[in-house]
Formats: sequence, structure tokens, C-alpha cells
Amino acid sequence: MKKKIYTIEELEKEKESLRMTMDVTRDAFIESLGNNRKLALRFFLGNVAIPAGVLGLGTMAVKKFSDNSGDEQKSQKNKKKKFKINYQLIFKKLFPIALNLLQAFLLKKQNEKMQEYLADEFDESEEATEKSINTPLKSVS
Repeated sequence: MKKKIYTIEELEKEKESLRMTMDVTRDAFIESLGNNRKLALRFFLGNVAIPAGVLGLGTMAVKKFSDNSGDEQKSQKNKKKKFKINYQLIFKKLFPIALNLLQAFLLKKQNEKMQEYLADEFDESEEATEKSINTPLKSVS
């Protein structure tokens, strides 16, 4: 209240003004709570829940693969004390690498053949133009 109130009419006007201000403030507060709830939910999901879930799944996957490989190695050692090479595992890991190397080798050979072919074509076209330019004209008499 900025001014002094001297009459009942002024008091009622000020009371109505305060009531309207409180209604607007309450509505704004409720709206901000709704917005804050949405923002908090987005923040929680985007910055806490999803990364924690991904981290948990990654940890579980690493543990599972390490446990599986450890269990296989332990069971193989327990069954036979001799060192045994797992050729299937080596084949599964080396086969894609070998295919990539073979493909690179074949593409290199194909590229070399194409370069030779283009070089031969280019040389023949130069010789043909040089012959046509350098041949003397026969005089007709």
C-alpha cells in the first residue's frame, strides 16, 4: 500500500486491487510450477535417467562378455590342461580382415589394368593425330 486510506470506499478499492493481484500471482505461480515440472522431467530423463540406463546396459554387456569368455577359458582349462587353439574363433575374427585385404588387392589390380588401358588408348590417339599432321601432302600434277 503506497498511500494512506481514509475512507471505506478506498479500502474496498484497494482490497479488490489486492485480490486481483493475488489471483494473477497465483495463476502465474501455478503455470510456473507446471513449466518447472516439465523442465525437471526433461532434465531428469535427458541428463540422468537415459545416461544412467545406457551406462548400466553397457556395464552389463561388458560383464556378460567378460564372464562368458572367462567361463569358456576356465572350462577349457579344467577339461584339458593342455593349451588348445580355437580355430573357429580365429577364423571368425580373421575372415573379415582377410576379405577386406583380398578386396583391396583386387581393386588395386583392377585399377592398374584400367590405368594401362587408358594409357594405351591415350597414346594411340596421340600417334594417330601426329601421323595425320606430319604426313606430307602429295601434290597433284
